[in-house]
Amino acid sequence: MSAAADIPQNPFEAARQALIARLLTLPVPQAIGEVSEHLKDAANIFDQWLYAVGSGVADHVTIDVDMRSFQGAFLAAVDGNATYEAECAVDRASHRRSFRRAV
Repeated sequence: MSAAADIPQNPFEAARQALIARLLTLPVPQAIGEVSEHLKDAANIFDQWLYAVGSGVADHVTIDVDMRSFQGAFLAAVDGNATYEAECAVDRASHRRSFRRAV
């Protein structure tokens, strides 16, 4: 085994690498109606990264870290806000297309 493999990896670098790997596997929406789910999927990936960063902080200090601050922040930021707006936009666009066909 190499000496580099014996050295513990920086937890923040490990979190960054995992984030990048997960983002690279995130499917790109193929239709506008898939954007809302895409936002939630991406937010979940970022939430996993944020928790890993918070865990890295907690592992390296001698005081308690409130891990609730590192849980669900990204999903909370987009779910019901950006996702709602994306869904409304798709719905409004769909109604406009339906109205134009009816006229």
